Amino acid sequence: MQGSVRFDNVEKVYGDRVLLSIDTFTVNPGQCILISGDNGSGKTTLLKIMSGLLKPEKATVTKNDVSLPWVKAKSMLQSEMVYLHQTPYMFDTSVFNNVAYGLRATKVPKAQVEEKVWQCLRWARLDHLTPRNAKLLSGGERQRVALTRARIVNPSFLILDEPTANMDRGSRHQTYELIQRLQSEGMSIVISSHDVEFFANIIDFHYFLEAGNLRKIDIGTKQRKHKSSAVVTPFQRKGR
Repeated sequence: MQGSVRFDNVEKVYGDRVLLSIDTFTVNPGQCILISGDNGSGKTTLLKIMSGLLKPEKATVTKNDVSLPWVKAKSMLQSEMVYLHQTPYMFDTSVFNNVAYGLRATKVPKAQVEEKVWQCLRWARLDHLTPRNAKLLSGGERQRVALTRARIVNPSFLILDEPTANMDRGSRHQTYELIQRLQSEGMSIVISSHDVEFFANIIDFHYFLEAGNLRKIDIGTKQRKHKSSAVVTPFQRKGR
């Protein structure tokens, strides 16, 4: 299992505004963390810094008791964390080729690529979409393809930026189910979302980003239903 990653003294400035000034923030193995906050509070900026995609003014990253400035830790972050935007980018080709992209980029043999792609598409119940052009999919379908594309490269951490935004009820349900299954497989997940209640069943910690700082929100003692064999959705939980 991968080790914890801790971010200390994270600062990001835009113009005269200090957008982020976070003392410390840790992601532990197998945890699901929710970050909420108002629009413009810096959630996306924080997630991109964590993923090695956006340079902060300063930050220290610690893993396995080794601390490095963000610039030197950047390549490690990019190799271990997959960041998914709320509107994930799709290549102008089939769903199959989109899911296969990460494996092909690492020179995995063709036969293994095909086997793993089919396995992951069946896991996500997306095999019926295999020949379709990914750019022509609905928002919910694109998000589920992106989650499948992330799963196949097996990152240590999955960073999800508003993963269910602007989706209809059915798409939200299907996307939530995939996220819950990834978390139940032991993947560490960080989610930014306004919809705290929707993810309440799977999160271990909830932080609210305000005035550049992360404030821990008490979520109380709850049953970790995601560890059971059945998938429990927020709709089922509320008896809808």
